Amino acid sequence: MLALVVSGGACGQAVVSSVSELRKLSAAEAAEGRTVGLESQVVRLGPSGSHFFVFSGAGGGAYVQRSLELAKELNLKVGDMVRIHGKTYPGEFYPAIMAEKVELVGTRELPEARPFQLDEIHRPASDCDWVSVEGRLIASSDHATQFGRFYMLLEINDSIQLGVHLPARPGLWKRLPELMFRRVRFNAVVGTLYNGQRQLTGRVFIVDSIDDFKLLDEEGLHAATRNLPIQSLMRVHVDPREAIRTQGVVTHASANEIFLRGEETSLRVAVLNSNGLKEGQTVEVEGFVWPQPISPAFRALKVRVRKEAVGQPVPKEVELDELFGSGQPEDLLDSRMNYELVRIQAQLLDIGKSFGISRDVGEESGQQSLLCRSGSHVFEARLPEGMAAIKALAPGAELELTGICHLMHDENMLWRLYSDGLWLQVRGEGDVVVLQPAPWWTPKRLLWVAGIALGASALFLVWILALHKTVDRQTGIISKQVERETILDERARIARELHDNLDQGLTGAAIRLQGCRKFLETGFKRHLELLHFFVDQEMVADPVQKQKLVEHLSTVEKDSATSRDDLQSVQDMLGYCGEESRSQILDLRGGPLERMDLPAALRETLEPLADECGARLDIVVQGEPRRLKLRAERNFLLVAKESATNAARHAAPSLIRLTLAYRPDSIVLDIVDDGSGYNVSQDSPAGHFGLQGMRERANKLGAEFKIESVAGEGTSVHLELATVEWELE
Repeated sequence: MLALVVSGGACGQAVVSSVSELRKLSAAEAAEGRTVGLESQVVRLGPSGSHFFVFSGAGGGAYVQRSLELAKELNLKVGDMVRIHGKTYPGEFYPAIMAEKVELVGTRELPEARPFQLDEIHRPASDCDWVSVEGRLIASSDHATQFGRFYMLLEINDSIQLGVHLPARPGLWKRLPELMFRRVRFNAVVGTLYNGQRQLTGRVFIVDSIDDFKLLDEEGLHAATRNLPIQSLMRVHVDPREAIRTQGVVTHASANEIFLRGEETSLRVAVLNSNGLKEGQTVEVEGFVWPQPISPAFRALKVRVRKEAVGQPVPKEVELDELFGSGQPEDLLDSRMNYELVRIQAQLLDIGKSFGISRDVGEESGQQSLLCRSGSHVFEARLPEGMAAIKALAPGAELELTGICHLMHDENMLWRLYSDGLWLQVRGEGDVVVLQPAPWWTPKRLLWVAGIALGASALFLVWILALHKTVDRQTGIISKQVERETILDERARIARELHDNLDQGLTGAAIRLQGCRKFLETGFKRHLELLHFFVDQEMVADPVQKQKLVEHLSTVEKDSATSRDDLQSVQDMLGYCGEESRSQILDLRGGPLERMDLPAALRETLEPLADECGARLDIVVQGEPRRLKLRAERNFLLVAKESATNAARHAAPSLIRLTLAYRPDSIVLDIVDDGSGYNVSQDSPAGHFGLQGMRERANKLGAEFKIESVAGEGTSVHLELATVEWELE
């Protein structure tokens, strides 16, 4: 022990060396896993031996948990003195021990248990104490749980009921009938019922064996039993502690209780076993009165059949409106109806089910109940556990119900007994008779039909709204199509007018100008030839005249050259105007951008130009193509066309590379060729307007335009446009 203390002290914590020290720990301190080294006595063992309770006299008791491997290594018995090595843990109520090693020190007689006091029911410190308990066993479970435990119910002081559980060991079922409904004394460990916040909610006693129960002598039990009719129980001069004998006709028998009909009233009787008892038999029961809120019940130690059944007991017909009267205290339910076999005609309102979880198998179990109305009063008819409601039953059905009547009292009225309700204990399927099936038009179905009609109406309205929106949308589309067709027709008309008038006029003017140019060139040529003839043949002898003739010849040559250049410029301007006119006519007639997007239109427009000069055309599109307003796309197309035209006709390139980049907020066009290039610092030749036109188109869009060229190395054209105001809506 000293070594344990030193070892624990080295870690900064003293070893827990007694049960009293363990019980003083808080949950947080116990959760630290403090070292335990203590001796104590085993007073109770769990069914598997994996846990046990120890008790150390004034130091109190404790719960010890160990593994199944440790339990197999050392088979403990009640009374063994053990040395426990392990760690603390919070437990679920009081701190407990997780044993790592258990050593047997010896065996002693169990200590004398102190009497259990009623005020300890709600005293937390009594947990795990070793006590002596007296009371009457009033109920027990039908079988052991999967954990090997058996449960009983103990009544203390004829009023307080607490649970008792013990291992289901051999001999239990044989001795149990001897103990039931008798006063007993036993030693037990005080167990605690608790909630998730480690708060005490109740008590249970933990017993080691059925043999720990000792029967107590009860005054009058072995004396002459007193005979009393059922209606005389619990009256003046009747001691509930004395043994009573009474009798009646069995109206219902279940596993552990029977109901008897007496001369004036009925009785509920708790029995050890109802096997062999049948409805209609006259039986005699011996035992003790069991006080209940409405009328007394009975706990029978003995049951004897006095007369075999002649027929089935006849239920009493009950009209609830007459039974309840006016509802005033002087018109209360007749207590003689309590536990009576009755028959009631009622209308089924609903079928319900109360649920529970079986402790031993974890399966769901439940008891169905019928909510019924008779007259102006509603009551519940509870079916036997495991019995399903008749398939033909449905709310609205008219039923005839037979069963045991259980009166209910108003717990809020403490100054007198006030019975204001009842529930019916149905005995079996024969107690439920359908007088009239439920009508098809139940409120539930009416609600369903109304709901379906309402839903259909809502869907119809939604469909109407959707149709209206669709019609509006289609009308808008048709209007836009009509508007577009109208615009296209008008544009086609303007294109025809431009073609028939402007374009043909420009073409005619160009042809006539070309004829005039040739005529003038011919005239100038003849005139110059004549002047040269006179000068060369020296036909003019006067030197002054000859000098004037030479000067005139020079003037005519200059004028001829100037006229020829001017006419060429005019002819180029007419050609440029003609090309622009034809381009506008093409756009008006629905150019390529009306039929395809910009990348496709670029390819369709530039491929003939590349083929014309024998160059390879590469078109690269970056990003996700998207449509812009027609004006922007058309100017991009025309800039690309003009740039490619210049390259094809003047630079003799082998490659024309076009890159069209779609960026989130802009579009970029780059055209690069490997042609002859030119000096961008020089002005464009007279009559050439392509570069100027590209700049003007860029300025109209508000775009950035840049052209770079080096003689012999090619030309690059860059056009970048912010697309914020040019996106399609």
